[in-house]
Formats: sequence, structure tokens, C-alpha cells
Amino acid sequence: YYLSSNHSKKYIDLIKMFPAIVCCRRSSFLRSSSFFQETKRCFRSTALSMQQNEDSSSGVFRSVGFIGVGKMAEAMIHPMIQSGLQPAEDICLYDVSTCVLDAVTQKYPGIEIGQSMQDVVNRSDLIVCAVKPQNLGAEFFTQIQPTPDTILLSVIAGSPMSTFLDGGFTKVVRSMP
Repeated sequence: YYLSSNHSKKYIDLIKMFPAIVCCRRSSFLRSSSFFQETKRCFRSTALSMQQNEDSSSGVFRSVGFIGVGKMAEAMIHPMIQSGLQPAEDICLYDVSTCVLDAVTQKYPGIEIGQSMQDVVNRSDLIVCAVKPQNLGAEFFTQIQPTPDTILLSVIAGSPMSTFLDGGFTKVVRSMP
């Protein structure tokens, strides 16, 4: 993804926050353990460089929301919290499975649970959309009303950016690690 000088600071923060996505696009990480290890390495090095420049007590974003909390989402949540890039208290989750949400909140105390997808969107500057592709239909977008400042990061296979733009999002980043 090419960033020109007129892109907002939030896009640059997004790249700082998710360097593993950039790393994985350049490499062929097919095993989840390789993806996790590279994610951890990238977040750790980014966190160290950010701590030198800013106060590490707050996250890169006011809040990061995850819609869909499967393995892909958890592979992003873990290094964010462990590296100090985003405190658990500034992460909000929503999933249709309460069992999944309970498991993640037990692993990472302090994470907030949204009552709905819209609740997560309202609380968050950055939304990571990690639902299964078959769940991304017209009904999905009727449940969400994004603001013009909402940034959406999609990690959903086979869903073009136009799907999200047609769904009302104006700032969309798509990545497939």
C-alpha cells in the first residue's frame, strides 16, 4: 500500500500498529505459527521504537475494535497487548459466539466486550473486521453505521474493498497476511 503525503496520520499509525501485515505480504507465511512469530517480532520492534518517541501509557488509537474474534483476530490482539502498542482496556470485541468472547477475555483481562457490532464501531477509531467471508452479506452492513472517521481494516479473504465502501465505510485498508 502506497502512502502519499496527503494521507492522514491515522493511516501512518495503522502501519505502525500492524507492521506484521506488511511483513507477511512480502513473505510467504502459510503456517499460523510463522505468522504469529513474525507478528510478535514486528510488534516488539515497533513498540520499542515508539516508546522512545512517545508516552507508552496509551495506545496508537483511542480504541481498536474487532468484529469477529477468531484465530486471525487473536493473532493480532496478543502482540498488540504484549508489546504495549494497545492496552487491553482500549480494545473492544464483538463476536456472535459468547464462548469465544469469554475465552479471549479470560486470556486478556481488561478487554471490553461490545453489545453489538454498532457498539464496537461507536467505541473505536480502528475496526478490524475478521468475520468469515460467508458472513459478510448485505445484512452485515445493515447492522453498522460507520462515521466518516472510522478506519476499517479487513483481513477477510476474497472480499474486495468495494464491499466495504458500498457498505458505508470511507477509509478501508485490506490485508491478507
